[in-house]
Amino acid sequence: MKEFCVDLEIAKELKKEGFPQETYFYHQINIHPTTEEEIYFNLIHTKYKENRGLSPIYSAPISDEILKELPNEINGYILEIIRYEDGTIEADYARSLWREEDVEYLIKSKKLFYKLPNCLAELWLDLKKEGYIK
Repeated sequence: MKEFCVDLEIAKELKKEGFPQETYFYHQINIHPTTEEEIYFNLIHTKYKENRGLSPIYSAPISDEILKELPNEINGYILEIIRYEDGTIEADYARSLWREEDVEYLIKSKKLFYKLPNCLAELWLDLKKEGYIK
């Protein structure tokens, strides 16, 4: 299931930046009772969320949930998701000028990803930081 959700570190950043926390899956961090260190985390379904005590919980959105939060278009720039032959993925907001080679980017992936949810989440975070998402 982990391949369909964002990784824990991205989930933490999404929560910090205000991404909606109502999703199908959550990362739950289990804390050692005496040292208070993070031991491990579980990926849990939403129906178990309320029964897990006081452990920190972070929304672990799937691609569809992130896409619902991304605009299709921003000032003429269209959401574009590209998967390359090696399996890597990038996402951006781009518009074509006169020729196909002439592409202008509003926001472009800073790196390539192997998981679509991570790629889309990073794009959402970039849009948030640039002020395109309130």
